[in-house]
Amino acid sequence: MKASYALICRARKPIIDAGGKVEIEIYITGYGHVEKNKLLIHPTTALLRPDDPGKIEYCIDAERDHDSGKLTGRVSAGANQLTGGLLESSGSSVVLNQGNFMDNPTQVQDHHQTGLPQIMAELICDKNPPILVTVNSPPDIHPGDYKVFFTLTYSDGEDIAFDQKEVTIHVRTWTENHQKVVAIALIASVISIFGLLQGIIVTLLPGHK
Repeated sequence: MKASYALICRARKPIIDAGGKVEIEIYITGYGHVEKNKLLIHPTTALLRPDDPGKIEYCIDAERDHDSGKLTGRVSAGANQLTGGLLESSGSSVVLNQGNFMDNPTQVQDHHQTGLPQIMAELICDKNPPILVTVNSPPDIHPGDYKVFFTLTYSDGEDIAFDQKEVTIHVRTWTENHQKVVAIALIASVISIFGLLQGIIVTLLPGHK
């Protein structure tokens, strides 16, 4: 079977303040044998804090034989398997653990064989997504929309395929960030103006001294 996969990328909070943190959960869906792979993470440069761009975390690990280094077919996932690294400001290319493409060993088998098995990268394990990308924005970033691009490239040994996704992050303006303050100020202004007009009207009424 020819391997075919697609990325699912979801921002936990797509709207942030300047200097805020962006967290993007990454899942992979599909099926087929994968021999080699890489995931490219490329945020808009202005979205990255130069001295601390961010990090990437993984929670899935395929077991390998201690002597031969070959996969044993067993896979584990969850908080105890958390590993990771730092993002590069120029773009990060990482190789994903083979466990992401392996079958979920706890899934009940389809005896009628009408469906494809669930793979590990489709799961949330101990409240952890398979891959979590954290991007730190600079405190002086301009308000507006910024993008984080993801490209998954993989090979089944014969063919090479890829899938691309992008996530849009919005950095709020001062007005958006202080909507309650602005609303209260507007209401107070309206009340003040109304009171002033009321006083003027009263002074103009006949008989008023």
